[in-house]
Amino acid sequence: MLYYILQTIFDGNMYSLRVSVGEHYPEVPPTVTFESKVNLSCVDASGHLKRDFPGLSQWNRNGSIESVLVAIKNCMGTPANRRTAQPPEGSTY
Repeated sequence: MLYYILQTIFDGNMYSLRVSVGEHYPEVPPTVTFESKVNLSCVDASGHLKRDFPGLSQWNRNGSIESVLVAIKNCMGTPANRRTAQPPEGSTY
């Protein structure tokens, strides 16, 4: 049996992020902000998950915070992000 192991620059590191929901949740998607500095195509210079990120831009009432977190993990594994240089561990916004 062959297993595919996804090796990225993110493996073994811990990242802190904040997920906030407003009074109109779940009709309105959550706001996701990284507290740990991270260099990802789906995160802006202030640490906010970009609104055009598929996990947020395609949000519907049946969406879940878990699905957004899984989409972030998947974003980390894309060719554009998996080897991108990262800020020093422990850096925050």
